[in-house]
Amino acid sequence: MSSSPLNRRRLLQAAGVAALSTAAPALVPSVAPVAGAVVVPPIRGDIGVSAFPFELEQVRLTQGRWLDNQNRTLSYLKFIDVDRLLYNFRANHRLSTQGAAALGGWEAPDFPFRTHSQGHFLSAWAQAWAVLRDTTCRDRANYVVAELAKCQANNAAAGFNTGYLSGFPESDFDAMEAGSPKSVSYYSLHKTLAGLLDVWRYLGSTQARDVLLR
Repeated sequence: MSSSPLNRRRLLQAAGVAALSTAAPALVPSVAPVAGAVVVPPIRGDIGVSAFPFELEQVRLTQGRWLDNQNRTLSYLKFIDVDRLLYNFRANHRLSTQGAAALGGWEAPDFPFRTHSQGHFLSAWAQAWAVLRDTTCRDRANYVVAELAKCQANNAAAGFNTGYLSGFPESDFDAMEAGSPKSVSYYSLHKTLAGLLDVWRYLGSTQARDVLLR
């Protein structure tokens, strides 16, 4: 492991503490229908508040180009082969790839950006559930989270530390911290964390929460 003072454990621990201490309410998924905007007391009473946060489920698109874009995106989210998306995670954590073929391009097993897309898909599936209550997207998000949990649970056999989850070996992070980056490992890891967070927030998935916090 790297002896650098800015190693991944200290970085992630610090980020986790800061996030939980400043934004803990945002991490708790809403399970009740939102009746209206959340009213936040203004800092100055004489000015008042004219803008309020709102939940994704409060938005619906009407006919037009944006709805067309949403429908095209939704079709793609249901089309993509989930087991191919999981290929690099399973291979890295020494699990069967379930007969799925590896993806190419930026998700090829030897490409430096691999496993950055999966977090984006988790977020998109979770948001599709929040906005449209699309059960296919919900089920896909839950399936990927369950498979990532299996990868995480196999860390001892893969030679990784407890809680590790990535399409990269831990040695890539050590190389990066030593000044010889092999990839954009932290970028890809961030996408995984963000995707798990969205599945927790919008689907209320305790499994996504547990994998994230590990």
